[in-house]
Amino acid sequence: MFCIGEVYGDDMGYAVTYQTDNVMDSILGFPLYYGITAGFGQPMGNMSHFVDIANQVLQQFPRPELLGNFIENHDLPRWRNTTVDPQLAYNAMVAQFVFEGLPVVY
Repeated sequence: MFCIGEVYGDDMGYAVTYQTDNVMDSILGFPLYYGITAGFGQPMGNMSHFVDIANQVLQQFPRPELLGNFIENHDLPRWRNTTVDPQLAYNAMVAQFVFEGLPVVY
């Protein structure tokens, strides 16, 4: 049975251990979430940070295709309340769906 859990925070090294130590099959992709918010959360966002985080996710997680990609959940502000530009929200959604992993929509 496939199991996905939540490891809240941006500590990628800690999050990776949940896959490398076989604690769970997968986790929600909080590290990627923080990269997406840095890149798409505001006009003139930090796309370099987004790309850096995305590359780290692909390199450090043994099964990045099993990570749950999301841009909002019950613990975080809703995306439409964090940016004034609806196009950024659309771009964030595209990133969530096309990046390696399982899109999770709340």
